[in-house]
This record gives sequence, structure tokens and C-alpha cells, in this order.
Amino acid sequence: MTVHGRLERVDIGMGAWVLVTSDGMRLQIDGDVPESLAGVEVVATGSRQESHGFAMLPVNGTLVLTAPLTKA
Repeated sequence: MTVHGRLERVDIGMGAWVLVTSDGMRLQIDGDVPESLAGVEVVATGSRQESHGFAMLPVNGTLVLTAPLTKA
């Protein structure tokens, strides 16, 4: 699955990365995220899991990255 959206850093507990798409979907990111991409529109490729992830954020699932994030 490939998703486009804005990357947000959420500082709850250990912190988490969330991808927010143009239609409002929020996916927690599981994988390596460079700090330099915070607030940037990115393209993320991975497999979606229906879960809340370890951060227990209000999200629509978790995207486990299968490729590096790229700027949109």
C-alpha cells in the first residue's frame, strides 16, 4: 500500500509518528523515520495493520514501512 500525507510527530509517552492523509486518515508509522521529515508531505509504502500500535493514539491503524519514506 502506498499512501501520501503529512508526517506528524506525536509526543505522547515514548512518542510516535503519524501520517495524516488528505481525507483525514491517520496511520501510525512503524519503521525508521528521519526527524527532518516532521511536518513534511511524504509518500509512504508499507503494509497496513488494523491496530492502535504501542502508543494507543486515535489512529486508523498502523503502516509498517517496507521502503524508506520520500518527500512528496
